[in-house]
Amino acid sequence: MMDRDSLMAPLSPRLLLEIDLNVRRPEQYRRIRDDIPGHKLGEFQRRSIANTFKEIIFHDPQILEQWLSSDHAAARIAALHYPTTARQCVEEAAWRVTYGLSGFGRLPVGFDNWFNLNISSS
Repeated sequence: MMDRDSLMAPLSPRLLLEIDLNVRRPEQYRRIRDDIPGHKLGEFQRRSIANTFKEIIFHDPQILEQWLSSDHAAARIAALHYPTTARQCVEEAAWRVTYGLSGFGRLPVGFDNWFNLNISSS
């Protein structure tokens, strides 16, 4: 799930991967936490709901019920109900993918040309 400055990916019911695109660290750097702060869980919930088009699968039925009764879920369900706003949701999701594929706005001008020149000469 892409945001402007980070990626989140649930790997299992109890394992969440987050990549902060603003932090410069060596490739071998990893930080593993045994807990997820409340604000990160809230962000994960918001992103999960905002990125769904059909259904949300969750390991805990009670937490799923809480999510489905949230204001975020009600707004998403309403947005997907009407063709005009549903199309807008699809366009926003497509924009996020394009943004990610284009380097999250972090590639220097001319990078495509530089990359293509270096790949073709290899």
